[in-house]
Amino acid sequence: MSSVNEVREKCKKDMDNFLRRGGIPVIEYRLPDDEWLVVNIEIIDRGVLFILDHHISNDDLWFSGSILQDGNEFIMPYDDHMEDLDSYLQEIDREIIEGYLIPNNLYI
Repeated sequence: MSSVNEVREKCKKDMDNFLRRGGIPVIEYRLPDDEWLVVNIEIIDRGVLFILDHHISNDDLWFSGSILQDGNEFIMPYDDHMEDLDSYLQEIDREIIEGYLIPNNLYI
């Protein structure tokens, strides 16, 4: 198990490598009526930031208690139980699908 600081540094390194290879830090979800939900991903000091391009009411969200919210910006704080950026991306994907898309009948 790694310390939170080690996890933060590993995530930063993973993102730098991803960007250096030409990756675009975005997750896209197809929605009904040929619309898309675009989620931008950033690494910040407090955790992995994910920003939804749609305005979403708190009544439409069922994210876990560990997710911090400021408008349409969400932070998954660093945790010593996660090991790398991929772990965070998988968890963010699960949160969006189970906590937003499925409860709002948007999952295709």
